Amino acid sequence: MNRTFVLCCVVLMSYGCGKEATHRGKGVAQWREALRESDPQARREAAEALGKIGPRAKAALPELAAALKDSDDGLRTQAVIALWAMGPDARTVVPDLAAVLRGDKISEVRVNAAGALASVAPDGEDVVTPLGEALKDKDSNVRAAAAKALMKIGKPATGAVGALAEALKDKDGSVRVAAAYALAEIGRDARAAVPALQTLARSKDRMDHSAAAHALGKIAGE
Repeated sequence: MNRTFVLCCVVLMSYGCGKEATHRGKGVAQWREALRESDPQARREAAEALGKIGPRAKAALPELAAALKDSDDGLRTQAVIALWAMGPDARTVVPDLAAVLRGDKISEVRVNAAGALASVAPDGEDVVTPLGEALKDKDSNVRAAAAKALMKIGKPATGAVGALAEALKDKDGSVRVAAAYALAEIGRDARAAVPALQTLARSKDRMDHSAAAHALGKIAGE
C-alpha cells in the first residue's frame, strides 16, 4: 500500500477529517452565534453546549470570555463551567476567570471560577495568587473551592503556603481539611505551615486530625 496514502489516512483520522465538533446537532459556529442572541435562555444553552464539546470548542473562547461579564447569573455560571471543561486550551482567559473569582456577586460563579483556574492553568502560573486571595472569600464554599483548586495544582502552588496555613484556622471544617490536603500536595515546600498543621493535628475533630496528620507526613517525605 502507498505510504503517502496511509499517512493521509492517519492524519484524517487524527483530526476527524476536518469535521466540526457538534452537540445536539449544532456545530461550534452555530453555538457561538447563539451566545450573541438576546434571549438569556438561548445564551445559557449555548454556553452549556460549548462546555459539552470541550476543548474542540476553543474557537468560542472570545464569546465565552465576554459571557463572563453578562448580567445573567446563569450564563456566567455556564460560561465558567464551559471554560473549565476546555482545560489548558482556555489558558488565555486566566485574567478573565481571576476577575470573576475576585468580584462576581454570585458565590456559585466564584466557586466554579476557582475550579476552572486550576483546570486551565494546571502549572499554577498566574492563578496561585488569586486562588490564595480567595481563601479569604466571605463564602465558605468559595474558600473551600479555592483550597481544592490549590490542592489540584499541587507543588506549583508554593506561593499560597502562607494563605493555606491561615486557612487551617478557618471556622468551616471543609475549608480547614481542604487546606491541609492542599499543603500535603505541595509537599516539602510547605514546611512553613508545619506549626499550624501540628496545631490542627491536635484537634478533637477526626477530619481535622486526619487531614493534618496526612499533610505532616507528606511534608516530612513519608
